[in-house]
Amino acid sequence: MSLKIIFGIGVLIGVLFIKKANPTLLKLITIGLGVSYVLSLITTMTAVIGFICFGFLSLVFGVYSVVKKLWLNAIIAFFVTITITQAVLGFSDYYYIKVRFLLIIPILCYILICINRKKHLNEFSVLTILMANIFASYLDFVKNWF
Repeated sequence: MSLKIIFGIGVLIGVLFIKKANPTLLKLITIGLGVSYVLSLITTMTAVIGFICFGFLSLVFGVYSVVKKLWLNAIIAFFVTITITQAVLGFSDYYYIKVRFLLIIPILCYILICINRKKHLNEFSVLTILMANIFASYLDFVKNWF
């Protein structure tokens, strides 16, 4: 439950940064990620739908980042897509441990983005929501590891 709270705080912060998102596509992705989070809180069926929508929207943001040549954003988005795909398809524990252990890479990318925040100001709302997901997943991994 505490992981959902951490993720919810990230969603709220991301929605607050929506005013700075310049292209309409980024605003739609931010709203979609927020709606996906709310769907995950209602019932099990809507949680699955929200989870898949979250993965799809993170993939769309990853493709957008590659087209705009924002490589740190693309790394974060593709890690979210990989973790959601891994959870939906139910890969083995061996793969699960490797992917969760590698989540430190997008966390470091987000720190670099925060240092150069002016360059990534348009995408910061989406990145904050995606980072909240990664951070909650990493905390879950660390909690279960030790």
